[in-house]
Amino acid sequence: MKRKNLIITAVFVAGVLSGCGNTTNTAPNSSSTPITKERTNSVQENAENSAIDFTPGVFIDWDSVNEPLMNEQIKTVLKETLEALVNKDREKFKNQFIDAVTLEDSMYVFDTIATFDQIDSLEEDRSGRISVGVLGTALQDNNIIKYAKFFYFNKDDQGNWKLVAID
Repeated sequence: MKRKNLIITAVFVAGVLSGCGNTTNTAPNSSSTPITKERTNSVQENAENSAIDFTPGVFIDWDSVNEPLMNEQIKTVLKETLEALVNKDREKFKNQFIDAVTLEDSMYVFDTIATFDQIDSLEEDRSGRISVGVLGTALQDNNIIKYAKFFYFNKDDQGNWKLVAID
């Protein structure tokens, strides 16, 4: 019995010691670090210093958006809004809203650094308000995250489509 315990202990100690044998740390080869690109020229990781190069922009293929709810006026207001967000053009951004109250409620998105890549959804509610879901990516705390925003449109007193909310 003593011999059996001695063998088990010896095997255990040998296993522990063999696991501790190589303690040198080697850095991974920078060429083996995978780089994920979701879009050409928009998101790249610099392997040498791990800095993120993020290029905001509007990358929506507007010609492929052929939904009846996305009329030309809504499409134009949405394009102008997204371009104003990317270019940080406050005046252009503010001109897309139905009134100053809805503009003020939506200013929280203005400082976001983002890409807008595709239209995800189009819906009309019972009151006639149109919602457009837009997907993309955003730079947040030096990380690239998936990003989704909903833009809500309604007609103003003159019958023109304007933004009433961004969520």
